Amino acid sequence: MKYLKMRNKLISMFILTGLLPLLVLSIYLHNQIEDQMVSDALSENATFFDLKRGIIADFYSERMGDGIVISNIPDVYEGLEIYENYGVHSREWQEDYRDLDHVLHTAVEQYEFLDI
Repeated sequence: MKYLKMRNKLISMFILTGLLPLLVLSIYLHNQIEDQMVSDALSENATFFDLKRGIIADFYSERMGDGIVISNIPDVYEGLEIYENYGVHSREWQEDYRDLDHVLHTAVEQYEFLDI
């Protein structure tokens, strides 16, 4: 350093004391901000998924309750007994199924079941 010109010494000192700490600090802050942004994004996603999980669970719980109510309708209950006793290809089941089709079609429309 003894043989360098004053201008070069000043530039070297400026880089060492000003720009190098600034560079180190900016790299550190960049990493901190990046980690914080990822953490925030994951936190928001977790909140969103928890909310949606609750909505879906409520929907299926309601549909389960609706299914229990429908299964306790006397016509449906009798139809299930006929189905168990005679089978799907029996004349008794086919006749009863036509009657049940109206009840079940109404349930599909009112309760938004996809299929019964």
